[in-house]
Amino acid sequence: ADATFPFFDVVVESSYTQCTWKGITVSGGILKVVGGKHTFNSCACGGQVSVKAGYCTINGGDWSGLMNFDIESYMIVNGMTSCGVLCIQTPGLEIQSNFEIKDTAKIQADKFYGAGNFGSYADSEVHLDIQTNCFYLEGNFSFPSQYEDSSIKITAAKMERTATTRLL
Repeated sequence: ADATFPFFDVVVESSYTQCTWKGITVSGGILKVVGGKHTFNSCACGGQVSVKAGYCTINGGDWSGLMNFDIESYMIVNGMTSCGVLCIQTPGLEIQSNFEIKDTAKIQADKFYGAGNFGSYADSEVHLDIQTNCFYLEGNFSFPSQYEDSSIKITAAKMERTATTRLL
């Protein structure tokens, strides 16, 4: 906890192993986590992040650089700022509070849902691509940037009425 690492590579043998990361800072290096269930509390990760796990929870923190979350079961975001290139692949992505992105994000989730807010960081340029079977977000979906290169693409088989109303 409360440590700074240039390179961190963790492989967990058991899918039931639970790890809680608090105050970890990876600045310009690599954070690679494989296996188990992981909770990241107030982490600041820059450089390259690769998380391939059964479950993942992000509780706050600033994430930047190249980030790849390949989650087998579900991912929860409870306060996260992403600057850089973000890729998330998971059956379920739940936004509980705030999730802000800047730059590029590609999200592939069978179910994209939650009561939290999802939007751009400081009205910045964003390239967002969401692919989901069910889009149900009760919170605010706000990408007010008017940069000419910004793009928002949502491909959803089903959008719940609440989500559709908020998007329009």
